[in-house]
Amino acid sequence: MRFGRLGRALFSPPAWAVYALVLVVCAALLARQPELRPHPTSVFFTSSLLVMQVGLIVAQLPLVFLHESFHALAGRRLGLPSRLGIGRRLYFVVFETTLNGLLGVPRRKRYLPFLAGMVADTVSFCLLICTAAVDSAVNDGQLSVLGRFAVAMAFVTALRFVWQFYLFLRTDLYYVFATALGCVALHDATRAVIRNTFWRLLRVRHRMTDLEQWSARDRQVARWYAPFAATGVLVMLATAVGTAVPTLSHFVHLLADRLDHPGQPDPGFWDTLGFLVLGIAQFGMAGVVALRDRSRSKRRPSASATSSGSATSTPSPNSAEQERT
Repeated sequence: MRFGRLGRALFSPPAWAVYALVLVVCAALLARQPELRPHPTSVFFTSSLLVMQVGLIVAQLPLVFLHESFHALAGRRLGLPSRLGIGRRLYFVVFETTLNGLLGVPRRKRYLPFLAGMVADTVSFCLLICTAAVDSAVNDGQLSVLGRFAVAMAFVTALRFVWQFYLFLRTDLYYVFATALGCVALHDATRAVIRNTFWRLLRVRHRMTDLEQWSARDRQVARWYAPFAATGVLVMLATAVGTAVPTLSHFVHLLADRLDHPGQPDPGFWDTLGFLVLGIAQFGMAGVVALRDRSRSKRRPSASATSSGSATSTPSPNSAEQERT
């Protein structure tokens, strides 16, 4: 099978040894050189907010592609006809992995295809830190723009890794748990249990969902998995407080400083203005596309959905439940 040999090579014992070595080197560098440790303000790797914005957006694409490629190649390693394609969410470009036939292999062999993306993120993070370390060594202990950019991308990659712990979503780790617990549609059953608990507390029982539409195993696990999945919300809130707040604070400080004297021919003012225009345009375009897609879906005649028998993933989750249902 095409790329099957590459998949086996990427997850062979020598490859795992290389990954472990890179991880150890990265940990040692982070312990010895504090300037290499990513933090929220690392994203401001340059004084130009516009360059920062465009650089982070564009540079993420190959890393997300690598994440999804590892999923697909882990499937090819098992002889599955996995595919990697390009799709669209609103106007954003996303990569989609299709893992046909994954549920036909023994359960213990399914875990690697689910976790392969996190392996890619870990290796990417370590290589970015190593790149910054080389840059620091070349520049007498100081990080150049290239080194700071590598640390910024390492920070973004770390956030994408942490995202997998948002267990209230269909993340890579969620599918690992669902597979280990022998569930078919744990996500949907858990959401139904949470909604039913909410409506029961409000004594609005007529809005409760009939749980019989899910398997007995899904219902059994969902009852105790619901509070466990809620920890994902805590992880998300902790991440937001620990990253978004410092980043926004630094950003607001920069905006206030640059926009303080708009009448002066300051390049920083125009750079900030371009950053704001691009940011507003992104949100505006996303809203326009969302409204357009919603309008089209309303005009389109309803049709019954058919199962494709495939497992498709957006940038991070790999929805094996689509194959199961």
